[in-house]
Amino acid sequence: PNTPCAKLSNIINKQDIINKKNELQNQSKIVDGENEKGFAMSDDGNSSDVINGGSHFVDFPINYFSLYNGGYHNHTIDGTKIFSPPDINILINFANMQPNHNVGNGFFGMIAQEGNTVFDYIITFTGTKSEAEALYNKDWDYDGLKEWQKGKAFELFKILINEKFVNTVLNCGKNH
Repeated sequence: PNTPCAKLSNIINKQDIINKKNELQNQSKIVDGENEKGFAMSDDGNSSDVINGGSHFVDFPINYFSLYNGGYHNHTIDGTKIFSPPDINILINFANMQPNHNVGNGFFGMIAQEGNTVFDYIITFTGTKSEAEALYNKDWDYDGLKEWQKGKAFELFKILINEKFVNTVLNCGKNH
């Protein structure tokens, strides 16, 4: 079937991507590992090197948003176990920069761990090119969103899903 998970599974199940996701998963469970890591990938399975981020962020080089379809990153052991508002912004950047207005090709993945439970999720953008541009050009108050998000991460997704900007959070990764 041509579902978002089926489409993405062709990418995320390549050995190079699996190895990089394993590196992210290992990073997510390090108690002293305050830094996130991430990498970008294209729909043909090519990927960037792993990028070392900072405490609760990964800065993807601006050209990656047009060179790749999406990316993956980890959250730290004390970080949220779902996408944060800046993560949504990264998704919007990937979606907005897709060639030929194919905003639906943009995606972003996240791995986190709590105890023995691994959270491995992917989101895709389902809005239009004009909606992606409007979200991309919006002046976001990230500090306000981060404060609002505490304990409300799923509410943020309900809003985005109701507005049809993202698919429901996809658990396309390994079954843990």
